[in-house]
Amino acid sequence: MDKKVRYGLIGLGKIGTQHTKKLVAGAVPNLEYVAVADTDPKALAKAKELIGDQVLTFSSAEELIHSGTVDAIHICVPREAGWCLCPAGGADGRGGKETSGTGICHGLQPAHQSGLPEGP
Repeated sequence: MDKKVRYGLIGLGKIGTQHTKKLVAGAVPNLEYVAVADTDPKALAKAKELIGDQVLTFSSAEELIHSGTVDAIHICVPREAGWCLCPAGGADGRGGKETSGTGICHGLQPAHQSGLPEGP
């Protein structure tokens, strides 16, 4: 059996919620949904409802990125905010960048370089 990818999402708004519902339903095999980051406490409570009490929640993207708890990060925030996340992802020396504004990053690199699917 293949190792599961530990997945985290940044931004549980309208689009993040849609993607979460698909992922929780099993849209991507070998994915373990382990963490969500959002600045809105209501969104973090919603994450527990959608994913389960086991999901880790973070009140900032930087906390999630630097937590070491995930292998892949889905950045699901408005483009303006997404660009701001790029330097934070690379600050730990892992070469992080996110080029589309919204997309899945694996090992803090664009998904198309990781071999993972681009999204649900």
